[in-house]
Amino acid sequence: MVSNNKDKGLSEEDIQDPELKEEVKEEVKEMLSRERQTGPLPPAPILNSFPAVEEALRVTDEFCDQYRVLRREVEILQEENNRLC
Repeated sequence: MVSNNKDKGLSEEDIQDPELKEEVKEEVKEMLSRERQTGPLPPAPILNSFPAVEEALRVTDEFCDQYRVLRREVEILQEENNRLC
């Protein structure tokens, strides 16, 4: 019953299907059970200690800052446009 199109995920029919809901619940229970059996995940390495990751984080932060500025400029222009209409 699950949609064969894995790129798009579940269809609306899939989401409403009570059998599928039960199937998903069982899969989640099994996954949690396996996780309990294997124990917690080991701690992740501190990513900032890798130069490439540090640079990627810096570029991402810079991009996000620029995006926020542009987003605010768009809001200002939209407000101005609405006043002029």
